[in-house]
Amino acid sequence: MVVIAAAVLTRSGKTLLSRQFVEISRPKIEGLLSAFPKLVGSAGKQHTYVETPLVRYLYQPMEDLYTVIITTRASNIVEDLETLQLLASIVHDACGSVTESNVLAAAFDLVMEFDEVIAIGYKEKVTLAQVKAFIEMDSHDEKIHEMVQKNREREALEEAKRRRKEIERERKQREKMGLPSYQGIGKGGSMSGTGGPGFTAQQPQILEQRKPEYSPQPAPTVRKGLQLKKTAAKKDEYLEAMRQETGIDMSRAPDALKSSATEEVAAVPATLKDDVHLEVIEKLLVQLDRDGNLQNMEVRGEFIITVNKQSFDTVAVKLRCDNRAVEFKAHPNMDKNRWANEQVLALRDNGRAYPVGVPTSVLKWRILSSDSRVLPLTVNCWPSTNMDTGVVTLEYELGRAKPYTIKDVSIRIPVVGKSAPKITSAGEGTTDFDARESVLTWDIPLLDSKTATGSMEFEIAQWANSRGEAPNVFPIDVKFQTAQPMSDISIDGAAVGGQAVKFSSLIVLSVEKYTIQ
Repeated sequence: MVVIAAAVLTRSGKTLLSRQFVEISRPKIEGLLSAFPKLVGSAGKQHTYVETPLVRYLYQPMEDLYTVIITTRASNIVEDLETLQLLASIVHDACGSVTESNVLAAAFDLVMEFDEVIAIGYKEKVTLAQVKAFIEMDSHDEKIHEMVQKNREREALEEAKRRRKEIERERKQREKMGLPSYQGIGKGGSMSGTGGPGFTAQQPQILEQRKPEYSPQPAPTVRKGLQLKKTAAKKDEYLEAMRQETGIDMSRAPDALKSSATEEVAAVPATLKDDVHLEVIEKLLVQLDRDGNLQNMEVRGEFIITVNKQSFDTVAVKLRCDNRAVEFKAHPNMDKNRWANEQVLALRDNGRAYPVGVPTSVLKWRILSSDSRVLPLTVNCWPSTNMDTGVVTLEYELGRAKPYTIKDVSIRIPVVGKSAPKITSAGEGTTDFDARESVLTWDIPLLDSKTATGSMEFEIAQWANSRGEAPNVFPIDVKFQTAQPMSDISIDGAAVGGQAVKFSSLIVLSVEKYTIQ
């Protein structure tokens, strides 16, 4: 299909908004739009169209206005009607009450949202929720950057206050000791004998300019102590709120901005790490279609060694993995013969050593599969309609390849409707609706053999669809993590110079991207 233009017009033919998606002159598009009211005549049907020898008009009445798209005669009218319905929904969402004044006030927003739906005359595969998300341009990295900047500004202000109080305290101490203050050096000639004319003439000028900044009298000692505690408490509350909001410890913000795969999952506290710390980190990427069929699945794994004491910087690690579907790639500095024959990760040269205190990636692997049965968790969605209400049933099932135990499950469903969805039944976990993002989240803290299957059902009230189609709640995003890697890799032991050493370990499989669309 080719959409020439989309517009919002009054019933008298006045053009409030027009967006062209192909190259067309202004007089020509004005002529096409001015001819529309005459062609419509007295017709008042919903989702209808009129044709001319050159173009086709598809329009939808909205109170006293029309949403219109102009297409070529050869365009697919079924797809055009879907495009028209989405554009009309965008106008309703942006304007609320669709009046001439509201459309003019939201004109720029509507143009940008129209551009997200149609590109070079062709409709993009997007939903209203996705269009809103694209327009908002909500950046998680930007939020973190802003929080770090505010934190630095707050610290700078606190440092300035501390320096001011310190200078004031030193001035008082000099006065008690009978010494001339900083101000006295510039006003009198009592100290001019040692510094010379050049020193005494320049120093007072600098101090006189800085004096107003430190003129307020300092608070009493007791109040100062209380004020410091209050500020620290506010700072701690702020950092704690940021940690709960983003999952990042802002007290070490510079490190948070450099988060690695190890930091994204639950990190092991330093007090629990031994002198040799080993990590098995796996990331899962999955794409399912709306019928639950697996389209793509990939597992990316990484083995990381951290040596915390120099006497263990040549440690060798014995792994075990009998899964033949795993494709391994060892670091060039590793002894690849020992890895291929014994599954031992050891340094290739005796003169090499691991850097102390620095996590080092020594082995990577990946798994590709088209069998959905190997997934730790599968999620299926069953949308349907009941009169003017959309009904959506969501079902999950633990994988049967092994007895998985999964935690921190989060399923995000985009919901487009005139009101918040109504939860009619829910098994495990809790639900929460974010009206700003139009997203329903289903959170389940833990899944194991006792809760291997479950479902949740909700309704979307006033689901208006002239063709009786089920509501579009895709794409659905799924997140979870588990301590059971899909590669079945395990750590058998670690040794230095043939002597076994104690080690701590972390094994995590988490979702990088799990989408149903």
